Amino acid sequence: MNRKWNKLLCTTLVSVLLLENIQVYANVVKMRLLYDEKMHNYEAENITITINGTVLPPEDMPPIVLYDRTLVPARAVFEALGAEVAWNELSQEVYVRKQDDIIVLKADQNTATKNGTAFTMDVPAKVVNERTMIPVRAVSEALGCTVAWDENTRVVAIDEIIEPQKPDEIMDNKQNDNENSDSENDDNTDNENNDNENDDNEHDDNKITEVDKKEYASGGTGNIPKKNIGVTHIDIPQNKNDKQIFSITASDEIAKFQEIESDNDEIVIDIYYAQKEILTDDIEVETSDIVNDIVSLQYDEHDITITRIIFKLKAQYQYDIELNDDENGIVVYFGKKENDNTNNNTNTNNNTNNNNTNTSNNNTNTNITTNTNQTNNLKNVYYESARKAIALSKMELFAADNVISIDDYINKKYQMILPGDYSNIYGSGTMALHTDELVSVTVSQEEGKTAFTFEQNGINAFTVTEDANYYYINVKNPKEVYDKIVVIDAGHGGSDPGTSGNGLKEKDMTIAIVQKLYQKLQNTTKVKTYVTRIGDTYPANIERATMANDIGDVFISVHMNSANPNPTPNGTEVLFITHETDVTGKLTSKDVATILLKNVVNALGTNNRGLKYDTSEQKNLIVLNKTVVPAVIVETLFLSNPGDALKISNELYQEKAAQAIYDSIIEIADNYNWR
Repeated sequence: MNRKWNKLLCTTLVSVLLLENIQVYANVVKMRLLYDEKMHNYEAENITITINGTVLPPEDMPPIVLYDRTLVPARAVFEALGAEVAWNELSQEVYVRKQDDIIVLKADQNTATKNGTAFTMDVPAKVVNERTMIPVRAVSEALGCTVAWDENTRVVAIDEIIEPQKPDEIMDNKQNDNENSDSENDDNTDNENNDNENDDNEHDDNKITEVDKKEYASGGTGNIPKKNIGVTHIDIPQNKNDKQIFSITASDEIAKFQEIESDNDEIVIDIYYAQKEILTDDIEVETSDIVNDIVSLQYDEHDITITRIIFKLKAQYQYDIELNDDENGIVVYFGKKENDNTNNNTNTNNNTNNNNTNTSNNNTNTNITTNTNQTNNLKNVYYESARKAIALSKMELFAADNVISIDDYINKKYQMILPGDYSNIYGSGTMALHTDELVSVTVSQEEGKTAFTFEQNGINAFTVTEDANYYYINVKNPKEVYDKIVVIDAGHGGSDPGTSGNGLKEKDMTIAIVQKLYQKLQNTTKVKTYVTRIGDTYPANIERATMANDIGDVFISVHMNSANPNPTPNGTEVLFITHETDVTGKLTSKDVATILLKNVVNALGTNNRGLKYDTSEQKNLIVLNKTVVPAVIVETLFLSNPGDALKISNELYQEKAAQAIYDSIIEIADNYNWR
């Protein structure tokens, strides 16, 4: 320990002495430089840096010229440009982040990366006098800035590229100019007044636009929730001939919502104290001549989580926005709104499942709502316990392949929609079942189709078969239906934030990656995927392990690491324990861990910390010691390390992580026996 402190003290003293050994004579810098483990005498004319025309104040380490290129102190220059700068001592890497761009430079290497794409620099970054010096032109231009060098004045001018004014901003400026012109010319001659009349007419046109623009909607219950609600889904019309009613549904009452001023071809609604739990970020609307697509996103403002919904319009149209009767949804009406609220709400709810009907024949994790309080008028519907199936009398034929499935397994609901209205055959109502698998089944009619909604005790898979007399809706364990099933777990969640560091929470980073991964896995038939959570909720760890054992073949839990308060440790590692069920010729936890580690490290460019397994630390983890299927924990990187945190805070790197895990799952599916 004493030697460590002595080394630190010596290094600090050398750094101080070197930085104090700077002499500036008649604009000439003379100093001793320590780099490449050698001392160098440096003498050159002083260099001035300007940022957007403002001179950067002198630092203890000035810009220097090495190998005919200007190197500047990374933190001083690029923080002045509004970028974040982090240094990883262990990997000798400097990270520069500006908005959505991340530049990664490694000391003494000419190759750097921008958002994961490599580019070559004339000179490498250098650690000089214990300061990180980076090539000013290469990095500035990579961040979208212009760089100019004036040899005579020895000035490096770095300027951000200014985006051109938007047309609406130009119109606003023009309107203001007209207003000023009108005010100044009140007392002009008759001829001048005639000119001003033309100006006034133009100004009046702008006023008409202002008057016609609707007042922006706002509302909510005003009851601020103890924890964020979830914005779960958006219902759209079934077809273009239907009333153009769109419904945004939340998990609980909405405390506050507000329409935000936007372009004429957009409607923007912010929902406060609300977590985005909609699986699809961009919903393409093919059943409307008014709305082209609906975009959803989430952001934080003053510690308030806000979900933003953006309706992108094909054309301007009259509309109204209001809170629904249950105060847990926002309804957007296009055209003249009906006065009958009951009809509107009925239409909106009906659209929930019909929209999903059009989207997919096997839609997953869409919230299902149904009215279980209706009069019980079921007929020709039976439960056969021996088959574990709902039997439907075959009084009218339909194609079993055309049955639509909606799996809301997170909420333990499953819905099947028959391709027609069979109310005269099967009636409507609820049948209580209370079996190990099912609580009840409800039959209802929705926009000309008959829906069977199952309330479940757990997660099941459903198939439709038939014989001469009956159609059967069979209730099965998913392993009876799918050959390969992966259960994906976003670590922590809800009241359990996990670890944190550099302004990031583990639960937020894990769900961001898992949501992206889940979307990718919906598009492959090689594996069936279930997730333990899709929003900011907290399933107990034993529930996650039980879910993996009951329905899964492989369990992958996504986590973030931390070594707080030590910022140095960084990189990726994968944890597992050896199970008694691990046998030769069958997929094991080590197989899964090895492939995941390889792909995640390659995708993120992180330090490979290896596999961690079979120690007391891993054996004490419930999701590893209570699972009997191959199970791993991917510790993606360290939130406590500034460089790692800078990476994973960028959505591009979240996407890279999701893609790496997806690629690993496909590789495992292609090359291993899962059972």
